[in-house]
Amino acid sequence: MELSTVPPYPTQTPDTGRLPESPQEKALILLEFPQVLDRLARHATFALGEGLVHKWRPLFDYASVATLQAETAEARFLLDRGVESSLSDASDIRPLVVRADRHGMLTGPELLSIVDTLAALRNMQNAVLRQAENAPKLSALARLLPGDTDLERQVLRAINRRGEVVDGASTELRIARNLARHSHDRLHAALTRLVHSTPLQDVLQESIVTIRGGRLVLPVKAERRRDLRGLVHDTSDSGVTLFVEPLSTVDLGNDLQEAQATERREVERILRHLSEIAAALAPDIERGIEAGAQLDLIFARGRYAQAINGTPPFLVASDEPSRIDLVDARHPLLPGEVVPVSVAVGGENTVLLVTGPNTGGKTVTLKCVGLSVLMAQAGMHVPAQEARLSVFASVFADVGDQQSIERSVSSFSSHVINLREALEQAGPRALILLDELGASTDPDEGTALAKAVLRYFRDSAALVVANTHHRGVAAFVQRQEGMLNASMELDSETFAPTYRLHMGLPGRSFALDIAKRLGVPQPILDDARSMVDQDQLRLEDLLAEVQRRQEELTLQGHQLAKTQREVDELRDALRARQEEMEDRQAGLLDQTRRDLLDRASRLARRLRNAERRWQEPVPAQPPVPAQPIEDDRQEVREVQQELASPEWRPPEREVEGWREQLQPGDTVRIQGFYQPARVDQTPDINNRTIQVSLGPLRMRLELALVERREQEAPSRPSRIDLPPPPASLSPEVHLMGLTVDQALDRMETFLNDAILAGLEEVRIVHGKGTGALRKAVRERLSSHPLVASHSPAPPSEGGDGATNASLS
Repeated sequence: MELSTVPPYPTQTPDTGRLPESPQEKALILLEFPQVLDRLARHATFALGEGLVHKWRPLFDYASVATLQAETAEARFLLDRGVESSLSDASDIRPLVVRADRHGMLTGPELLSIVDTLAALRNMQNAVLRQAENAPKLSALARLLPGDTDLERQVLRAINRRGEVVDGASTELRIARNLARHSHDRLHAALTRLVHSTPLQDVLQESIVTIRGGRLVLPVKAERRRDLRGLVHDTSDSGVTLFVEPLSTVDLGNDLQEAQATERREVERILRHLSEIAAALAPDIERGIEAGAQLDLIFARGRYAQAINGTPPFLVASDEPSRIDLVDARHPLLPGEVVPVSVAVGGENTVLLVTGPNTGGKTVTLKCVGLSVLMAQAGMHVPAQEARLSVFASVFADVGDQQSIERSVSSFSSHVINLREALEQAGPRALILLDELGASTDPDEGTALAKAVLRYFRDSAALVVANTHHRGVAAFVQRQEGMLNASMELDSETFAPTYRLHMGLPGRSFALDIAKRLGVPQPILDDARSMVDQDQLRLEDLLAEVQRRQEELTLQGHQLAKTQREVDELRDALRARQEEMEDRQAGLLDQTRRDLLDRASRLARRLRNAERRWQEPVPAQPPVPAQPIEDDRQEVREVQQELASPEWRPPEREVEGWREQLQPGDTVRIQGFYQPARVDQTPDINNRTIQVSLGPLRMRLELALVERREQEAPSRPSRIDLPPPPASLSPEVHLMGLTVDQALDRMETFLNDAILAGLEEVRIVHGKGTGALRKAVRERLSSHPLVASHSPAPPSEGGDGATNASLS
């Protein structure tokens, strides 16, 4: 039962340091891909997942790489949302399951290990499947994990966390253990009596009961052996003490042994039964372990992507020309703050030649490009701001000095051998990385060889990134179609490397400048300069001018970007201030509108009460004269007209489409009001208004003030923001048995319902008790806007246990 994995990574042989023979495997070592895997392995949480990481390889076909990248993207999506993805509680239980499958008996701790692993796999399964829509590929793997099993329930019922079989595992075990305890207690009591008996005080070495060979015994002095008849089970190292089981307790000891044997048989039966259940689940467990290891590998890629702030690469289609486009790429193994490089090669230019000084970053850039491709094709995100990469069928690298005295291979010979292998691999889907092209031999011949090799690679359509010190090679590339120069920057003042890559131009030679700075006499420098080809000198001067202009443009670009950021920040601040002022203006107008609506509501309530009294056959009090009623009606009309006037209209707001579709009879809410409103007419689209009824009020409002009814209503801003009262409302409310907060909330609702129902007198029954609720109620009534006055109820109506209130 073994995990299906790729073969282990090739490594250098410890005793010889020789690289693998395969060019593909050699490239992985030279580009330090195993070191990247070491970093990736730190993010695995399962031992088997970590093992898969160390054996992981890039893939070399488009469909497989696209699948890997989709898996990593799903894992990172889930991790960014806090989905639990750890398998730290899981272990490799396959050997245990194999033993159970071969009719072996597992111990309690081993069964617990299986249960803990199954629980960890199930937790991961549940976490992933809850996000199935967002992670279809991971969900497919998660469905292979074992779900809830009867094994877990039975093991947890029978075995405690110390791995011991508990008494309740079976009725037979409970009986056997009770009998064993009873037998032990009888035997121990008999021996204790002997220990404390007078005749044995001088016979025993110590007044204790101990165990030897599973039997309870007494420590007897060797010279007094014949004073206690019994069986000798052991002797002390010094020989002065014999451990004797008295003959009088042998039968009791035998009873204990039989009871313990019965207990052991029952424990073994229970463990064998649980082991058989585990064996029956062997195929499911094997499949689950493999799927769990694969999921742990995928989540490790997601965690590593988070750690390096990687970006998912855009994979160029297989039918498009090969290319590598990296923006602000970083070498993943460099510590600290890394200077990013941007590289673009492919399409029209399939050969990129990088020149520059020693220690300027040429080799690091070469490895950065190679690692970016290998990481992408291994399903990892790339440490870059942007990455557009083809999927290569092969990656070849010749990096560093691979000379071998043992094999009689010089530096140049090793480069030539590697070149031959690269030439054999050259083709449209090959990536070839060459370090120090044409080095370690005669400069003229090395330059000629480098030119011919680059031309061959260009004609083969392979994608090539190379670096060199030979300026003749750079000049050759500058004149060739399909080839592109790039250079590592050197500070023109300090001659220190900046590690920045400039695309399009070869690098300058700073040899004479550096020699001058280091104190070489000027006559020697002048003589050297006179021997340099004049065309080369003019090219150097031109490159120096280009570099100077580039530095100026870069500085101007930085200043422009800084100015643009300041302008953007100022624009954002002004926009925020404008929005704040508009919101404040709208808030003031809304508050004023609510005050006017409150005023109109009170007037409407007065009108309704007066009209009801006019309609009563025998009025309970003198009717209100008709003229005041008409005056109130006129005041209500004036308030409604004022609300509808342009000066009270809030600032223009964006109107969502659903508001324009409202129909008469629809229920909505008005901003700032708790009570629902009913739409009376279809919206006036031209004027962006709508007519609604809010309780007794009918008004025309700006359409933007209408909200969906299901939206959470605002806190109640005034006494009209209440739901309609019941059709029949009692004038009395009971608050006894409630907390102060609950009571005040119920009284608030009751008072609003009462005023809308037209009640003028109400009674609040709060009881006497400690007086705390009575005090809180009366303090609230004293400041309540709906209450004109209040007083304790008469003795016949509850006295100090109730309060009568007159409503305004």
